[in-house]
Amino acid sequence: MEVGDEEIGIAIVGGGICGLATALALHRKGFTSVVLERSESLRATGGGITIRANGWRALDELGVASKLRQTALPLQGACDIYLHNGKQQKISYGGAEARCLKRSDLITTLAESLPVGTIRLGCQAISVKLDSLTSYPTLQLHNGSTIKATVVIGCDGTKSVVADFIGVKPSKPFMLSEVRGFTVYAGGHNFGNEFLQVKGDKNTIGRLPVHDNLVYWFVSHQVHGRQDPSKVSKDPELIRQFTLQSILEEFPSEMVDMIRKSELESVSHVRLRYRPPWEILVQNFRKGSVTVAGDAMHVMGPFIGQGGSAGIEDAIVIARSLAPALAKNYYKKWSGRNGMMVEVGEAFDKYVKERRMRLVMLSTQTYLLGLLQQDSGSMLKFVCLILMATLFSDVIRHTRYDCGHEELEIAIVGGGICGLATALALHRKGFTSVVLERSESLRATGGGIIIRANGWRALDELGVASKLRQTAQPLQGVREIYLNDGKQQEMAYGGVEARCLKRSDLIETLAESLPVGTIRLGCQAISVKLDSLTSHPTLQLHSGSTIKAKVLIGCDGTKSVVADFVGVKPSKPFMLAGVRGFTVYPGGHNFGNKFVMVKGDKKTIGRIPVHDNLVSWFVTHQVHGRQDPSEVSKDPELIRQLTLQLIKEFPSEMVDIIRKSDLESVSHVRLRYRPPWEILVENFRKGSVTVAGDAMHVMGPFLGQGGSAGIEDAIVIARSLAPTLAQNYDRRSSGRNGMMVEVGEALDKYVKERRMRLVMLSTHTYLLGLLQQNPGPMLKFVCLILMATLFSDVTRHSRYDCGRL
Repeated sequence: MEVGDEEIGIAIVGGGICGLATALALHRKGFTSVVLERSESLRATGGGITIRANGWRALDELGVASKLRQTALPLQGACDIYLHNGKQQKISYGGAEARCLKRSDLITTLAESLPVGTIRLGCQAISVKLDSLTSYPTLQLHNGSTIKATVVIGCDGTKSVVADFIGVKPSKPFMLSEVRGFTVYAGGHNFGNEFLQVKGDKNTIGRLPVHDNLVYWFVSHQVHGRQDPSKVSKDPELIRQFTLQSILEEFPSEMVDMIRKSELESVSHVRLRYRPPWEILVQNFRKGSVTVAGDAMHVMGPFIGQGGSAGIEDAIVIARSLAPALAKNYYKKWSGRNGMMVEVGEAFDKYVKERRMRLVMLSTQTYLLGLLQQDSGSMLKFVCLILMATLFSDVIRHTRYDCGHEELEIAIVGGGICGLATALALHRKGFTSVVLERSESLRATGGGIIIRANGWRALDELGVASKLRQTAQPLQGVREIYLNDGKQQEMAYGGVEARCLKRSDLIETLAESLPVGTIRLGCQAISVKLDSLTSHPTLQLHSGSTIKAKVLIGCDGTKSVVADFVGVKPSKPFMLAGVRGFTVYPGGHNFGNKFVMVKGDKKTIGRIPVHDNLVSWFVTHQVHGRQDPSEVSKDPELIRQLTLQLIKEFPSEMVDIIRKSDLESVSHVRLRYRPPWEILVENFRKGSVTVAGDAMHVMGPFLGQGGSAGIEDAIVIARSLAPTLAQNYDRRSSGRNGMMVEVGEALDKYVKERRMRLVMLSTHTYLLGLLQQNPGPMLKFVCLILMATLFSDVTRHSRYDCGRL
């Protein structure tokens, strides 16, 4: 692929395991990167790769572990057999997870989890230089073009051009080579779930089952001087024959047959290399905004199966270290901003510092094992054995390492209107938060959303109202038409602002106003627990990873996991469902600027103009028992056809709106509510955790206040939290009970301020919902009396002002 001269934010050189994992870790944190891979296809050579428990924890953080676990069976332990004396040594993994993956499965899964366009094939970087004006790294590509990047991460293996630029010394060769491959057993093998190594004189054969029909094998053997296996042959048939003839005469026939029957395309031969532990201890792995990871940083022998896992750990730590600097600076114009370069450099220093001792220990262990396999002299062998017994007597300790759970200051669960508004309100007050949205794209379902004057006041505080006003025309009033007697009732809004927005316009405007990296897509929270030491809330994600937050705000709708944790009762269903959608009029409609509702027997159709060419519509109808509209169908065409059958008796003008609707906009939902008496007494805070929006006060759409109430919540939360956050933000909060108490008090203040406003809104919508359900005469009479007593001023709810941010 040819690439013209260009400038990008984050360039990752190398599309192997570490490079793709780094891109995915950054993507999970909300940042875009570009992976430059020199090959014309993704590299998946090398056969199998053992992933131990530490690697699976890192893959859980990336959100790909569940998929990969389906491709390989768990290993129960290892068995070493020594040919010279027949002795066996068994090691149980003690329940610690270990699997042998096909390298191609791991590469493919990582690549498929990245956004399209992240990976560029055929892009070979041949050198790195610093731009003389900006000091940004500039990559010179093999095709003559250049790429200037703000951040460069070298994941380009043992012959790394990025490592050369930083000044990292070249890796060194062991006096060992390895032949690797797969053998397919169509009828299944009977090798069990054990990693077997047979050790002979200067040669070792290893066998690892991948699954019931596939086995990965390797043969390590000594080489002399600077002999490079790639110079012997790249022909897999010749490599296999050479292996069988030269080094397997002494080994059991079962092992020989496995190699003889191997899948030829999988066979490869490589010289084993390492970076000495003393170099890792003192080497500088960062220059400006450039660093290295994976084999470019710490290539090691395969003797403990940690090379790939260590590279995935690097990816997690790089993204975690970089994220604060990127979130702070990403929305600035980077050119010439030395401050940003300093912050990125400090972030990379933090990454290197965190990784250094972990890598020193891994490289020391593999270095000693490599020396022992090289059949070193008796004195050196004795020293190696003493060091192994002293430093690495616990042979699986390295697999218990955890590259760390993420800790956030403020986590917001749910990327809907309320979640994004809360993040934006906090951002306007100067505080960083992270929004965790379970979907892979921002949720904009639900058609139109009416924003009344109170909602516009809140949007003004967020700084997005002016932009949104350009997307929708003001509504002048509402007209209600009753089919049974033909009567009409009109009500003017009296200059009070009301508009119907496309939900997607509101969502996108809020999202675009947030710093890059605030929103993380594909992050589904499945539970919340309290950390036993700090009492901070810990989110368990669907991917298997966890996030610890100092403050947690649940904006995750009617089925809120945060509300479950706080102890809020589940919402209740109305005996009503709603169908919603849009209808486009390219030549314009003639419906004017009024909200029109036509009320029939147990059904209502509403029509709300968004602008001259777009109309939002809804149909509410009764349902029976616990019938869930989602169980009827999620097919919008079927929903539309069923809706048209329901409203046959309505005026043709209204029916035509639905018949001509934009099919992709059609949705069907059961209407739900939280009873006002629950809102009056419910505890909406637990520790430093609270809820907002539908998770707190889901209500029927009869007033058009659900979305606006959630935006009001956002303003009040940010205003209530700000003094406490400003006072405590720079503290190390772990174990600081004072900070937790102050956050709790701030959230109590938020709940207290919102409670009576929400009681009145929920009472109003609850009564309107009961009336639409056609209650018995006595209940209907009571509802009408309460409506006349409490809500005779039908626009009072829209004159509410939630105050300044």
